[in-house]
Amino acid sequence: MFSHSPNKGLKLKLMMTSSCRRVSDEGKRRYKELRRMKEKIRVEESMKFDFMKPASRTAGTAELYRNLQQYPYPLKITKGEKKDTTIPMPKTYCPLFTETHWYEWWEKEKYFQSSNESPSSKRKFSMVIPPPNVTGRLHMGHALTTTIEDIMARWHRMLGDDVVWLPGSDHAGIATQVIVEKFIKKELGETKHSLGARQFREAIWKWKDKKGVEIYEQLRRIGASLDWSRTCFTLDEHYYNAVIEAFVRLHEQGLIYRAEKMINWSPHMSTSLSDIEVEVQVLDDPVAMKIPGYEYPVQFGMLHKFAYKLQDPIDGIDEVVVATSRVETLFGDVAVAVNPSDERYKKLIGRRLVHPFFLDRKVLVVGDSEVDITKGTGAVKITPAHDRVDFEIGSRHRLPKIESVDHLGKIVIDKRDSHAIFNKYNGMQQFDARNKIINHLVDLKLYRGQMKYQAVARFCGRTGDVIEPRIKRQWFVKVDEMCRKSLEAVKDGKLEFVQDKYVNSWSSWLESAEDWCVSRSLWWGHHIPAYKVTTTNGTSEWVVARNEEEARSKARVKLGLSSTDHVTMKRDSDVLDTWFSSAIFPFAAFGWPDNNVDLNKYYPLNVMETGHDLLFFWVARMTMMGIQLTGQVPFKQVLFHPMVCDDYGRKMSKSLGNVIDPMHVVDGCTMEEKMASVADMCLDEKENKLAVLQMKNLYHNIMPASGSDSLRHSLCMHSLQVFKQNVEFLSSGDAHNQRRSAIT
Repeated sequence: MFSHSPNKGLKLKLMMTSSCRRVSDEGKRRYKELRRMKEKIRVEESMKFDFMKPASRTAGTAELYRNLQQYPYPLKITKGEKKDTTIPMPKTYCPLFTETHWYEWWEKEKYFQSSNESPSSKRKFSMVIPPPNVTGRLHMGHALTTTIEDIMARWHRMLGDDVVWLPGSDHAGIATQVIVEKFIKKELGETKHSLGARQFREAIWKWKDKKGVEIYEQLRRIGASLDWSRTCFTLDEHYYNAVIEAFVRLHEQGLIYRAEKMINWSPHMSTSLSDIEVEVQVLDDPVAMKIPGYEYPVQFGMLHKFAYKLQDPIDGIDEVVVATSRVETLFGDVAVAVNPSDERYKKLIGRRLVHPFFLDRKVLVVGDSEVDITKGTGAVKITPAHDRVDFEIGSRHRLPKIESVDHLGKIVIDKRDSHAIFNKYNGMQQFDARNKIINHLVDLKLYRGQMKYQAVARFCGRTGDVIEPRIKRQWFVKVDEMCRKSLEAVKDGKLEFVQDKYVNSWSSWLESAEDWCVSRSLWWGHHIPAYKVTTTNGTSEWVVARNEEEARSKARVKLGLSSTDHVTMKRDSDVLDTWFSSAIFPFAAFGWPDNNVDLNKYYPLNVMETGHDLLFFWVARMTMMGIQLTGQVPFKQVLFHPMVCDDYGRKMSKSLGNVIDPMHVVDGCTMEEKMASVADMCLDEKENKLAVLQMKNLYHNIMPASGSDSLRHSLCMHSLQVFKQNVEFLSSGDAHNQRRSAIT
């Protein structure tokens, strides 16, 4: 038997004869479609209005499926008008009938707006939404964040509290610039350099305006009860001024300085990155990986051995064999380091070696305990300009620093070293040069083979680019004192982690954090408020100021100039790390540095809810900046939610094609619409093919509409104590054998 529920619980019992069992699958499918169509007609008649016409015979399966499932709200309604709840309901739940029009009415009635006129005795509850990046549409992680925070906001309103939940969006410097560069390349065949800075920024603003509207519309559709009167974008004029003020104040407090250090550099983006923006991968076996800007994969996990000949052989020893994973940097080699306790090389310390390509450059053998005797050959080539350990060894032994890879990841050679080598390698991409250099060493009879090793590779978390250590003058935030205050805030109970299992990670990171490089060589973001002031006699100084007029005034004092002395000023072309501006969001969004009613009333926040993967990127930095600039912790509690992954447990990634748009669950979608969403990601050709393949493997042709309520309920059916939450689409077993949007 099977039961049929539309007519007030009437159950039909069908006797299944042997002949019935032999009905073809096509016959069953047609029968079920007919049954659904009859039910739809019954509901239409009971509600006494005209529904959309049944799908024509030529309509595709997707259109037919949607027509069978949807029961729109029948009455014409003005935007913001309350729905008539007395009309008959559909016999089966339909989100299109139930959920539409309510949000517009809530917004019109200002149910989500807090009021400065509320009684002072009323309890306050304040939150900010983690501002989504304007890189594109929201994903399921945003939906989970929004759902959890909306539950808290609505609960506190029901308790009678004065609730403010502030919405916003983040300009996302690197992420947005990357996606817009891909977009203009794909759609216009242009690059940022061919467009120029002004036109490129205009293109980004157009992108932001489009995606920003989509993001806010998605939040409304999910049902987020945000106070839209307080919307904040991190490049709004007031917020921009707050970022500049934060930088100036920290500099005046001695916490921001400019120095030449070894930094993380992304050649593909031509910008520096902080340590926590670098993804470290340990590779146990040799592997070839796709790197942006290269046609062919780049190999990792191999050490190449080649010989440095001694200028003056000793005791029959005429060479030192080094092992390196980066033969392409040998143009910057200035020494070979060995461990002083290594008997193989002890007598060679202080001797001179001949550079394989630059015969006039003599390379010194130095003894340093940093060298691992058991790794490779025990002898390490030293390139202080392109390796952190080499930089430290070079500093101890006062070695010169020769740049051999430029800011674009290309080989750079001084003509004075060798015209022939310059003509052969200068300007070549570093990984393209690798095999040519190896072949050159073979021709010189200096190559001694290769060996595999456990490689530790470092990549840009945004682009997948290989991080190039470079020496560069940048702006840094001194963090030791701010880290100490943040640690004390947790120990003293001023800041509480709802899941206390994160306290150890918090303490470990803050106790070992290094100074924060905040310079970024991008065209999109907050320009660093620093000016290089140069006098007529060539003397120059850097001055940090809120504007050019203030910079001139500070420069005259710093350089001892009179009001009539002429100076030229040039503002730093770099912008600030996005995480610097995001770190002041809890108080800048309420009007800081102005001492206004909102700031005094709603800051500090009651709770900060976000993903645990932002513990160091954002939560720690908000705490550091909040305590330093306002004298208070920015929030009283921190609540983390799991990372949302696909049904295989993989982090959702655009390049994998496993990112799910919440609107596809809410409204339903076809495979064609899923493919359109992949196209909107601006992936390169290979990434796009992979994404399409993954999408087809993960999801069948049609995803029926489940509505916002179903989405929210499903997302909340999980523990906040877990690290990952998998989103899986389960087979529904319906007539079309599609996969429904049940989330597990």
